[in-house]
Amino acid sequence: LALPDVRPLPGWEPPKLGFGGKPAIDADLEHIARHEDKGLVVVRRTADGQPVARLPPPGPGLDVEHTAFGLGGGLAVTYKIVGGPAGDARCVVWNWPAAKERFRLPFPVVGTALGFAPDGRQIAVGHT
Repeated sequence: LALPDVRPLPGWEPPKLGFGGKPAIDADLEHIARHEDKGLVVVRRTADGQPVARLPPPGPGLDVEHTAFGLGGGLAVTYKIVGGPAGDARCVVWNWPAAKERFRLPFPVVGTALGFAPDGRQIAVGHT
């Protein structure tokens, strides 16, 4: 089986900072979001690794558990409560190009159980 469209992205060395989960890559393979330090999510261009957005934690005592891109500039981030019980994460959806919070869910979620619909207009989360 040949996969002619499969190719590596241009290489760059990510910073060697704290990292609490898997990075998220947008559908166009142009941006990567990763947890870099104490709840901070940095969105970088995949072409050269330059930061284009920094998303601070939405409150004290929160650390990143999972990130997922949606279409239209959406980025969902789940934050775990440091020292809190498992399965008690909070979800914030960001307009990452503007570094603005779009909304936050008012209930705890399962940290890695989230994803956007293909059109980016809906999000599904695991609710505890």
